Amino acid sequence: MLGGVATNVVVDNGKVDWVAAIVALAATIGVALLGSRQPTALVTAADLLAAAAELNAEMRRQWQREANRLGLATPDAIRLPLVYETGQLVAPSSQIKGRSKASLPRPRDVTHIGELYRALPSGRLIVLGEPEAGKSAALTMLASRQDEGSRSLVPFALTRWDPFDQTLDEWLAGDLAGQYPDLVQPQAARLLVERGHVVPLLDGLDEMPSANRTKAVETLEQEVWDRPFVLTSVRDVYAEVVAAAGAPIPRAAVVTLGTVTGALAGPYLAAGRFTDATRWEGVAPLLQTPLMVYLARTVYDVPGGDPGDLLRLDGRRAIEEHLLRSYLAAAYRDDGPRPGWLRGKYTARKADSWLGYLARLLHRTGTTDIAWWRLETVTAVGVRAWTAVAAFAVTAGVLPVLLLGDLLGSVGSLLVLCVGGLLGAAAGLQTMNLRSGEPYGTPPGHRLRDLGGTARSWGVGLYMLLGIGFGIAIVTTIGKPTPLTEPQQRPLALYPLLAVLMGGWVFGLDAVRDRLRRPVSGRGSRTGVARLLAADRRVTVADALVVTAMTGVLIGVLATGLADIAPGDPPVGPAFVRGFLVGVGYGLTYALFGRAWGRWLIYARLPLLLGRRQPTRMLAFWQDAHRRGVLRQAGAVYQFRHAHLLDHLAQRR
Repeated sequence: MLGGVATNVVVDNGKVDWVAAIVALAATIGVALLGSRQPTALVTAADLLAAAAELNAEMRRQWQREANRLGLATPDAIRLPLVYETGQLVAPSSQIKGRSKASLPRPRDVTHIGELYRALPSGRLIVLGEPEAGKSAALTMLASRQDEGSRSLVPFALTRWDPFDQTLDEWLAGDLAGQYPDLVQPQAARLLVERGHVVPLLDGLDEMPSANRTKAVETLEQEVWDRPFVLTSVRDVYAEVVAAAGAPIPRAAVVTLGTVTGALAGPYLAAGRFTDATRWEGVAPLLQTPLMVYLARTVYDVPGGDPGDLLRLDGRRAIEEHLLRSYLAAAYRDDGPRPGWLRGKYTARKADSWLGYLARLLHRTGTTDIAWWRLETVTAVGVRAWTAVAAFAVTAGVLPVLLLGDLLGSVGSLLVLCVGGLLGAAAGLQTMNLRSGEPYGTPPGHRLRDLGGTARSWGVGLYMLLGIGFGIAIVTTIGKPTPLTEPQQRPLALYPLLAVLMGGWVFGLDAVRDRLRRPVSGRGSRTGVARLLAADRRVTVADALVVTAMTGVLIGVLATGLADIAPGDPPVGPAFVRGFLVGVGYGLTYALFGRAWGRWLIYARLPLLLGRRQPTRMLAFWQDAHRRGVLRQAGAVYQFRHAHLLDHLAQRR
């Protein structure tokens, strides 16, 4: 489109007006460079403190809710004992106490882990235990008991960190913004981490690759030696890492979670609605992990339920497999009416199929997070690449020629078709974000400049179009002999003023777009998966309307000018409408391929529904699974309640 307009301006009877061409090109480059500059948002001290307080309020609210949902805050919760480690795994007590002369706080049980942590002078705690001992639950309990203020205890999964690729602060800031995209912006997340407003609760050292574990511990020793954190690991794995490093992590207290006993599990099992302590006699000692205790009560807490069935199974592994196989049927028992937004019946058979597909997808993509904006990976990367390339190429190259070909002329049409198609194809490839391998679409909390290439390409293209308009205005003003200054077309001398007006239109609407892409949340907001998708849908629609207005009016005005100088005197009104329709195509393409909601709609929701791999009301199903305790929520994503449940479902076909 740009090339076609320029061609009609600087070419007269087959002769090129080089002065007009050079001026238009210079104006194009200058305005394009101006438009491609990305302003840096300033985060003031007051903004940072407000963000820290808002994050703290959200952490307390969310993790208190999760602790209640997982049964960790009830009076009958399993009270696993905490015991201090001694020997080579622990730094000298003088390091842990620092300048404090008081002795270290006496550990009690996991339900009092918050009190223990607050009393540690160093603010560094390492929680060890056997596999499935309840270490992640301990972090959930700790996050739910944090104090009100400007410092937040935030859980992070270490499996998402590659210490050879990112520093700890870089990863923490990126992961924080990724978990809470409608709450924390990337720049604010970086400052919150660097200035100590975030205390990371690092879960799962043992789940990292072996080489990454050693590097992660070295990073904790060297890069954040003066800052608090909490770390969990299987005890034997942590011992291996310490032995490889030659010394324990300095200034960190180390506690070990005790094992489940019949006496500890008894009160929790007996608190069910339909079973009492007598039914669990002889069974409770067989349940050796908190997960097994939870599964057993969920499966057998029904009228007539007989936990004695477990006595006939051979060993811990057989009991665990039986409970995992029976879990979904128990979790999806008919339990009465549900809220309106969860209307619809989810049977255990359907839930097993849908959750099993999600588990296999998470295994295949190497993550534990069910994030709607990342589900586009269900469509092959080749299919996504070719559809995006085709859509942008058609919009930038074919659509203008189809609608404005008679005004552009043969040379202009050919130029638009070739150059516009190539630029559109490049823009489509850019949406794939091939270099990072991450899905291009990001949640609405991120500003446009954080979305990267294609969004900026659209902005640069608009500024280039504006630059050509300014070039036309300059050439017309200095009186160079172009078609715009011929006597019979003197009314077009108004185009300098019109170019200025169009410049204000573009710059003004671009400011509106920036405003629309500001964080969708404010103080007192609440993070929610469905809320985030709805917010991105609203922002996408509003942003697409602005893009349509911006490009449609500008191209419509230029098409009107072309109609005024075209042979045969075509009507001006229909020319404007046709130019505006080109802008409509730009807006639709941007909405469907340049925003997270559009890409989720095309690449995830549509194929999942057609393949019957997820229900029609996908997010409502996830919310229902969360309510039933099958999933847990971490920021704006869902996760399976336990890694063993995820693995079990992923292995089933």
